[in-house]
Amino acid sequence: MRSAADWGRGDGALRWPGMAGAMLAATITCTVTACYPSRPATGESLNSNQAASSPATKTASSAASDADAVQAKAQVRDALAALAKGASDRTQLAWYATSFLRHVDKPVADFAKDMGKQQQELLDELRRLARARGISLKFSYPDTIEGHGRALMEKAQGDEVQNASQADFQRSMLYMMYMNYKDDMYLAKATQEKVNDPELAAYLHHFVSVQEQGIKRLHGLLQQYKFTMPGSGK
Repeated sequence: MRSAADWGRGDGALRWPGMAGAMLAATITCTVTACYPSRPATGESLNSNQAASSPATKTASSAASDADAVQAKAQVRDALAALAKGASDRTQLAWYATSFLRHVDKPVADFAKDMGKQQQELLDELRRLARARGISLKFSYPDTIEGHGRALMEKAQGDEVQNASQADFQRSMLYMMYMNYKDDMYLAKATQEKVNDPELAAYLHHFVSVQEQGIKRLHGLLQQYKFTMPGSGK
């Protein structure tokens, strides 16, 4: 149900539940006097540690580090795009749950209204931060079997909520939101560990706090209504 108008696909579409470290190359070198009791004879090779400090080795090590930095940056971008999609999805669901299309009890409607306001604020701030840094928040599913499976799952969950009876809608919505809030909370925490930008890190910290508060409210509503997972038979 997310990062972020068809239900369940594309940027801004309803997504349902559901980020690499830098390689460090250390070269230990030693001087001729430190490695040998006396200077080696002409033509005698130095040890492997000295060879490892050659310009070619340093260039290869630098290239590897640069490649890792590029990969880490791409993973952060993808995570931010997913968080944006999730916030957009929750904003749309909040509107849907409180519109004339659905009728929900007041406690659920109150939560949905607060969710819509909070998630729109998170989305607006993330868009502002991304624009200032030239980061694209366009979301796309990974071109893998796992990515395709995720897209299918989220579409099915979106369809389930759309087509649910009035009696089942609140239960499905609350359970899916409970899992969705948790998914994005942990994604934001993982992303925060990879970010060096203080303003972006502060945003992610706030994002996690909002999700944690939402999880507590959702848990309380689930207990209040004694809802069980659809199809669990309990």
